Amino acid sequence: MTAISAVDTALWDLAAKRLNVPLYQLLGGQSRDAVMVYGHASGDDLEKTVEAVAQYVKLGYKAIRAQSAIPGLASTYGVGRGVMHYERRKKAHLRRIDGLPNTI
Repeated sequence: MTAISAVDTALWDLAAKRLNVPLYQLLGGQSRDAVMVYGHASGDDLEKTVEAVAQYVKLGYKAIRAQSAIPGLASTYGVGRGVMHYERRKKAHLRRIDGLPNTI
């Protein structure tokens, strides 16, 4: 079934390219203006985690996952190191994708 699915996907893609329209138009049109995403704020302690949450709030996130390291442990699963905000490049990158709605 996986092979059939891959062929089906490829045929839809080819049809959209041949008609020079975005694939989502062939599949019924645009279904939403935006998608809700969440930020993952983390820090080495509670204070830094709260600061990281504040940065995501400042960026306009409505949903934020907060995860703090555990004092005394060298590492904690899921707690990232450094700043990982991709928002600065997000819109410019998405505008380069052909056929993507301009509402992003």
